[in-house]
Parts: sequence; structure tokens; C-alpha cells
Amino acid sequence: MDGYSGSVSAGELIVIRSGACHEFRAQEAAKFIVVDLDNLPEALNHTQVKLHISETLNAYLTFIEQQLLEAVNPVLDKSVRELLWLLLHEQTGHRLCDARIEQAVAHIHTDLSASHTVRSLAAVACLSPTQFKKRFHQAMQYTTQQYLIRARMERA
Repeated sequence: MDGYSGSVSAGELIVIRSGACHEFRAQEAAKFIVVDLDNLPEALNHTQVKLHISETLNAYLTFIEQQLLEAVNPVLDKSVRELLWLLLHEQTGHRLCDARIEQAVAHIHTDLSASHTVRSLAAVACLSPTQFKKRFHQAMQYTTQQYLIRARMERA
């Protein structure tokens, strides 16, 4: 994956370029979508392989998941692909992940029912609680509590 190794959590996107050798495997409980594009939106051509996706794209992926469970309508399928391409094109403004925050997010998703505190997550990330709060919010656009609530609601 162009030198990327690590985990991929909810709300993240990775780009595996055509012909790239990779060993990407999703966790059994993970949800993911594979999009095979002839060309990438310009925004993704110049980015690193991993970034956070917008709330809009995240919601649209949920819609696509539901559509895939139903009969495929060729006209709707074409529109779904076109809108997905446009939403992927808009992903440039989202911050790339901080590896320490990635570890904390992965830890959250291993057990969403656990009582995760800023202090415990900061320890996982090897940061002080103050630095963790600041960096988590910068990377995720949510406080830890907001992110936990959102992740738990999505899981439910």
C-alpha cells in the first residue's frame, strides 16, 4: 500500500493504487467498501494513502451499503457511482491521521462498551491527557466523548 502499514478504523479511507502489492485485511466486524476506479479524483492523486472521511461521505457510504442489499438498478447504480466520485473528490481538506491517535481510535473500537476516559486513551497514545485532547480533536474533529457517542450509535 505504498509503504503504509497500520490499522484502519471507522471513518477512515485508504487508497490502494492499481497494481500495488498489499496485505490489507479487514477485521471480521469491520465494514468497508472497495471502489475500483479507472482513475482517482484529482484530490486523491496527491494525498497520502490514509485520511479521515467527511461526515457526508460516511453517511453516503451507509446509503450505498443499504442499496447493495437490495436489487441493483443500473440507472441508480450509475448515479451512485457518480456521486461517490464527487464526494471522494472533496476529501482533500480532511487531516491525515496521527499514528498515536490512530492507536487510541483502534483501542476504542476493540471494545466500544468499555469506559474509555481521556486519561486511559492518552496512555494508549503515549501522550499527556492535555496533549491527547488537543491532538484527538484536531485529528478527528470531535472530542473523545463526542467520538465515543457517535461510534456507539453507529454500532447500534
